[in-house]
Amino acid sequence: EERQIQASDGRLAVYGLRINAVRCLAVDTVPQVVIATAPYATNDNLRAQRALFTVVRTRYDTNPPDLDVAMQAAASRSGDAFNIESAWSLPDLCRFTLPCTQARRLLRLLAIHNIDASSVFPGCQGIVQAMAEVKLWR
Repeated sequence: EERQIQASDGRLAVYGLRINAVRCLAVDTVPQVVIATAPYATNDNLRAQRALFTVVRTRYDTNPPDLDVAMQAAASRSGDAFNIESAWSLPDLCRFTLPCTQARRLLRLLAIHNIDASSVFPGCQGIVQAMAEVKLWR
């Protein structure tokens, strides 16, 4: 059964994070932004996706700020040692949004860079899903 991508008024989002920028932030800033990883040995998906997580730590606040706000705050406290947009004048955290009608084109662009279901979900199911993706963008 082939799943169809429906044209809709909805939007999809893809996020990008320069993890080196997070690692350059001063560790004693509040809020603190931390990169966390999980053990890859027992989880094929985590290993294939090189999964990482961001954690925003505060001392007393039970509602920590969003990641972009926390990174800006930590960078401003880091002084001259770090500029949030210093390297190549690129943002450290960005969100790309597209109309859902562009999902097929996005799948094609990702496939050019060898990113498809088989690279994100190893195993037979990922291969089958990757083959279905090719049908969608051809």
